[in-house]
Amino acid sequence: MPESEVDQAVAEAFATWDVWRMYADPPYWEMSLDRWAAQYGKDRIVPWWTNRIKVMAFALRAFQTDMRPEAMSHDGDPLLPGTSRTLFGSARGCATVTRSSG
Repeated sequence: MPESEVDQAVAEAFATWDVWRMYADPPYWEMSLDRWAAQYGKDRIVPWWTNRIKVMAFALRAFQTDMRPEAMSHDGDPLLPGTSRTLFGSARGCATVTRSSG
């Protein structure tokens, strides 16, 4: 994906919405993440390494729990369904042992 297109999409998102936080997977994007953090704030641009199996297992379990109509909403934008199908369609499961603390 061309970096200029991603830069444009990030700029548009921050100009359009009150972006509270952007989690981004750093591989191949470290310089862009540094640039965006300098522009939009380090508290808003958060590196999120997706190659951490246990951390991702907990994050995805929480996300799956929140994928209910009463917890999430969608404004009807036709881009999201295609994008989410692409993103979620490329996801794969693997056996992971997790223990909840408590």
